[in-house]
Amino acid sequence: MLQNAIDWASRPGLKSPLAGKPVAIMGTSVGVAGTARAQQQLKLVLMSTLALVMPHPGVLVGQAPEKFDASGALSHEPTRLFLVAFLNDLEAWVRRVRQS
Repeated sequence: MLQNAIDWASRPGLKSPLAGKPVAIMGTSVGVAGTARAQQQLKLVLMSTLALVMPHPGVLVGQAPEKFDASGALSHEPTRLFLVAFLNDLEAWVRRVRQS
């Protein structure tokens, strides 16, 4: 469903509003592997829109119920630190893309 929405939003073809836009991929899941397969598919879809996918393996937050509290706040400190580093990398990626 997300793939279809991105495909629809990226029209017309080579004039996609996503073209040249920096993007990053992250996800969470109750399973151990997080959203690994979905992220691989999403990366392909985003690349086909000419979006500039950040060269990073992505963020796979598995076993989400153990890492978020009842209010939905991230309570797992190692994951929080990893996300902070990822967001810093995303900021640097956006700056590099803007300069080119």
